[in-house]
Amino acid sequence: MTDRKAPSAVGYKRPPKNTQWQKGQCGNPKRQYKRTVKGTIELIDEAFADQIDIVENGEARRVSVFEAILMQLWFKEISGDKRATAVRLKYQEFVAKQNGGGGGEFIIKHEYAPASRNDK
Repeated sequence: MTDRKAPSAVGYKRPPKNTQWQKGQCGNPKRQYKRTVKGTIELIDEAFADQIDIVENGEARRVSVFEAILMQLWFKEISGDKRATAVRLKYQEFVAKQNGGGGGEFIIKHEYAPASRNDK
């Protein structure tokens, strides 16, 4: 005669039947799903899309972070910073590759007041 334990026996590797998952029961009853981690490109895009206030010629205006970076790069390039020129050229190459070989141009519009003739 075999010595079998009753099916309701509880012990090592035998959890109580009444606490086991029922068929069709979800293990996450409150449905709190794990949040997905944002990718690096998405985080950078969000950071560049933020708006900041700048003061230009005594006037305050809101621009995107990306536009502010390009303006700073442009000002440094005009003042003769070779590193700024290298960064701009590298960015232009990157834009050209992203556009499938199309023109890698970006245009910065900035107006300067013409110099008066008395400033010689």
